[in-house]
Amino acid sequence: MLFILTWACSPINPSEYGNGKYDTASEPSDEAVDTASDTDTNGDDTNDTDGVDDTNDSADTAETDTPVDPNAIEIFGLYFHQGNEHYFGDSVYSVDYGGGEMYSYAYVQFSNPQRWLVAQNGSENFDEAGLFSRFDWNIDSSGTVWICQSTAYAASASEAQNLPASNAFNTTSGCAGGPWIQFGN
Repeated sequence: MLFILTWACSPINPSEYGNGKYDTASEPSDEAVDTASDTDTNGDDTNDTDGVDDTNDSADTAETDTPVDPNAIEIFGLYFHQGNEHYFGDSVYSVDYGGGEMYSYAYVQFSNPQRWLVAQNGSENFDEAGLFSRFDWNIDSSGTVWICQSTAYAASASEAQNLPASNAFNTTSGCAGGPWIQFGN
């Protein structure tokens, strides 16, 4: 006896409807970019500490202001929110609040497919200085970038990385109980 089962399916755009954990066109993966060191620790001239090549080269962005490096952070560039400048460079995320108040976050590791960034807080970050932050981001179907800083007070990079992802489907309270930040360009 042979049974044939057919399903009527319509394609779903994952970036519009999400894939259950992240609102992204790609499924989460284990891919991560290590930016912790630019010292060759294994003798193969690849500048890595854990088998993942570091991406500390800024020469590829000098002329075009667009990263050529396929390992660059997906949200590379300058964004604005409530008059503040947010810049995601090749190795640092910086926020200029105006009036001399600046915060910086040096990339430790990030994942473009899973859309998270772990960074060490800069010395100018007042009570956050020297600790670690986790940022999750989302790009909605209209191309708008949303970001969530789920912690600024992790004692280590691994503690920050192991926090659960923020809820990208709830932009009003899905970011550690608070709202996501919507960037404009």
